[in-house]
Amino acid sequence: MILERVTFDDLVMSRLLLVIIAVQPWPMNAHTVRAVEEAVDVIRGLWATDETGPLRVTAEFCTVNGAKRGPAPAHRIPIRVGAHKPRMLRLTRRIADGWLPSPAFLPEGPASLRAMNEQIDEAASAAGREPAAVSRLLNPSGRCTSGAGGGLLRGTPGDWAEQIADLALRHGVSGVLLASDEPADLNLLGHEVAPRARELVQSERVT
Repeated sequence: MILERVTFDDLVMSRLLLVIIAVQPWPMNAHTVRAVEEAVDVIRGLWATDETGPLRVTAEFCTVNGAKRGPAPAHRIPIRVGAHKPRMLRLTRRIADGWLPSPAFLPEGPASLRAMNEQIDEAASAAGREPAAVSRLLNPSGRCTSGAGGGLLRGTPGDWAEQIADLALRHGVSGVLLASDEPADLNLLGHEVAPRARELVQSERVT
């Protein structure tokens, strides 16, 4: 799987990211957090082709006995964690390149982002990292309609753009990965909604 991701990364011009989702049905406890942390270490170890010798890991949940490293990714593939509980949020702050929650698992929807962002930021001092080093994205589902809708990304393209701009300005969300297999909605997000959302954010920040 890791080798396939590197190959695909080459094909998509280094736009690939790896997301680790930490949600139900798995119990969110200390064992889960350690298992995710070990998995991230193994993944990065396999990509670390500048290090000599094969990868060897003997940990609580992950064991690697002399795996060959590589091939090297075309660029450093960012690892983002879909964390929603305090332990995993702290782990995200410590080791991940970004945070990618899903609104369906946020207790109060997007309104939960403020407090959860604060939890991630509070762990920055202990980890010796700047809060800005961890990107904040969101993984919502959405449906475009011809009229006003209800809820996040339910409505016209203009509604989508305004909601995404609000997420960026209020909660520091720097990107949206739409949970959809519908080509029309994906094209709409990329070609119409995203440019308009960027314009709204830039306009607000200038003023």
